[in-house]
Amino acid sequence: MSLEAFYQCVPAHCQVLKRSIADEEYGQFLVSKYRFKAEQPHPMWEGQDAEFCQDMNAMLKAHPGLHARNLSLGTSWDILEYYISPARRSENFAQPDLGRKAINGENELAPHLFCSQGVPLRLTPPETVKKILTYLMQTNFKANFDLDKMRQAQVYKNSEDWKPETFGPFIQGLLDQLTAFYRQASISNEGVLVWVD
Repeated sequence: MSLEAFYQCVPAHCQVLKRSIADEEYGQFLVSKYRFKAEQPHPMWEGQDAEFCQDMNAMLKAHPGLHARNLSLGTSWDILEYYISPARRSENFAQPDLGRKAINGENELAPHLFCSQGVPLRLTPPETVKKILTYLMQTNFKANFDLDKMRQAQVYKNSEDWKPETFGPFIQGLLDQLTAFYRQASISNEGVLVWVD
């Protein structure tokens, strides 16, 4: 199975986060929601699934446009992480830098919140989101583009078919999408939830 990365803006102190952290059963609904969208509870629903749905709808109503503030990097997340993270390029996984935090999130949300392939659900708070945006906008990453080194580093989902003339623009496009997403999160003063699943 492939690992894909999904990102969703989230108000930092919302009820959905608080209850998901405190209550394992309630939190499982958050783990399965890569995208926030309004949903009407099914008439047969009761208990926490209906409560999660009501909390989600209230959050979306209180934060217009939240449903659209998301991003999917698909299986290309490690390609971009290698490109923007000195820690990833040096395989220093114990000291995450802003590049790694941009891709993987800053903190595990709670021990009981993890995706189907065992990767913890992670949250980056608004203060770090702003730092990530500044880093992405002010750093020139072009010197990091080296296909041979990326292959040697076993970047996830690498390919022998990659060619500099097409792959360079592809990575730049990913970076532009990531920067635009973090700009949205920063403007809205929101955190970022990260699913790698």
